Amino acid sequence: MSSDAPVDTPVPNAAEPFSGAPVDVDDRFEPPPDIILRSSDSIDFHCHKNILAHVSPFFSDMFGAVSGNQDIQKDGKAVIPLVEPSTVLYGLLPRVYPAHTSRDFTLTDPVDLNDICAIHEAANKFQMVRAQVLIEDMLLHSPLLDLHPHRFFAIGCIRNITPLIRKAALCTLRDTTDPVIPFIPEFELITGNRALELVNFFQRCALRAQLIAGNTNSVHHEMLALAEQYHTVITSHEASGQPFVWWRADGHAAQCGPTDEKVGGIWTQEILPPQWYRNHVRHVANTLRFVPNGATAHSAAIDVAPAERAAIAACPECAQYALRDLANFASQLKKVIEWSNEEIVDTTWE
Repeated sequence: MSSDAPVDTPVPNAAEPFSGAPVDVDDRFEPPPDIILRSSDSIDFHCHKNILAHVSPFFSDMFGAVSGNQDIQKDGKAVIPLVEPSTVLYGLLPRVYPAHTSRDFTLTDPVDLNDICAIHEAANKFQMVRAQVLIEDMLLHSPLLDLHPHRFFAIGCIRNITPLIRKAALCTLRDTTDPVIPFIPEFELITGNRALELVNFFQRCALRAQLIAGNTNSVHHEMLALAEQYHTVITSHEASGQPFVWWRADGHAAQCGPTDEKVGGIWTQEILPPQWYRNHVRHVANTLRFVPNGATAHSAAIDVAPAERAAIAACPECAQYALRDLANFASQLKKVIEWSNEEIVDTTWE
């Protein structure tokens, strides 16, 4: 005899340790699960009221008012339907359970980013502060940040995580083999103003970096021995305070030595380094126009073109000291560029 009555399909349980199945006594939570959270895609997560109430004022208030939906029962436990899908609960619940939060959680696969915004949003909704902090720490220290900085920037904007926005923005300044920004799903969720902020940030860093490098081309006499100035690289050895060889007045070949500049028949208050150095600095500034970060500044400053190397070799003083001084200069330039970018990022996203 057949029947046309519908047959209820059992709701599957989540994977361990949220399956509700008995586990090894050494790994068992105490007390046993006594509440079920049902995801929007119908997966049952067997949880513990005391743990959820401890980590979440949201659930604490809920359990104080009513123990789940009494009309829905399974295995003698009340069932609480949620709007979050199972992927979000799988990402959130292990980060609030004591046996799991003692482990190090990392984001190492780009797939791990697919639900991270929704997981962080759920932690905020359920007032799970520690889970929010853990997720933000995972994002800030993920090895993926260097590889996908634009995606992390968008995630930071969506979830309003200012430290992540700043760190990701700085990472977008780094050199990459593929400068083309790939399709990023999170970019569809941020405003045009947010995307424009990132573009303006890059332009500000690039202009400032070029200015910093350019200001090493000509300085006033009294600035030669001064410490780091705003927009200015130190022009002497940090340890000894002695000017770099290209700023010294004595010992150079005739075609090399620094000279005062004469404009309209009048000597200026500036001193110019050799032409080879001015050419080199121009190249450094041009490089920073496209990749305005400290590492690029350092590598460009020590990468001397063949024509400039020939000019260095033709001068006794430069041949002896120039390349060594350029290494020191490159380190100083790197620090100033990094400081500049940090200053810009802090004022852009306060």
